[in-house]
Amino acid sequence: MSKFRRPVIAVIGCGGTGSYFADHLGRLFGGYGELRSINPQAVLLIDADVVSESNTKRQNFSYREIGMQKGLVLANRLQQSHSVLNVDFYASYLNRRLLDKLFARAEGSPLICISTVDNHDTRNRIMSRLKPDYNSYEGARQTSWLYLDAGNSTFEGWVSAMGIYNGQEFGVDFRTMDAAMRNNTGNQAPTLDSSGREIRGCGAASSSPETYFCNQTNAMLLGSQLRSILLKGKGYGVLAWQRSNFDSDNWMTEPYQNNMLAPFELL
Repeated sequence: MSKFRRPVIAVIGCGGTGSYFADHLGRLFGGYGELRSINPQAVLLIDADVVSESNTKRQNFSYREIGMQKGLVLANRLQQSHSVLNVDFYASYLNRRLLDKLFARAEGSPLICISTVDNHDTRNRIMSRLKPDYNSYEGARQTSWLYLDAGNSTFEGWVSAMGIYNGQEFGVDFRTMDAAMRNNTGNQAPTLDSSGREIRGCGAASSSPETYFCNQTNAMLLGSQLRSILLKGKGYGVLAWQRSNFDSDNWMTEPYQNNMLAPFELL
């Protein structure tokens, strides 16, 4: 997996899914993690929000962190627990200037961009910045990059993957993804067309009021997808899951409904 060594990893969104996923990053890439040999140049956490009292009920924050920047809280935790990581944060909403800064920071190195945001506007900003490079292939085919997008609603979640590796595109068809999101009609799970690559329906991910269990489950799914791609070179265009009810008495024993769509292997 030499194409993904020494990447810049940017996590956009440090709320429901992102706050739990940050812990997984430390355990994957830290001093004793399975992916430590990949040795990221930097881990960047991006979120303009501060911790509120309601966040402590469903997100990975404590009462004493209320009023603090979410990205700063998570960056401090990662740096203290996994000092080998170079962690930074941006207390800002995502805009074109910040996106340009991320690309400049990763110039000449792989970029792993992970979106755990709760709105399609931000996803469209990310893709509008990626898409020119993706369509032209001028620089994109010489640099490996990976884009993971995660989201969940009340009882379901999904992670989609796409990118360039060794000059070849993989995962969901990136060029049709933003159009699908703009035509989003609800929070239904993603579906793919007969080719197995083009997303139809809701696009990548939609979010509605989430639960504590959904946030944790989706963060684990995101970490599993990232680990599989970087460690084994295998993944899915879309990984989706659904539970009938997290609030029932037997939620721990109820089976998940899983959808693994558009499998790929990096060669």
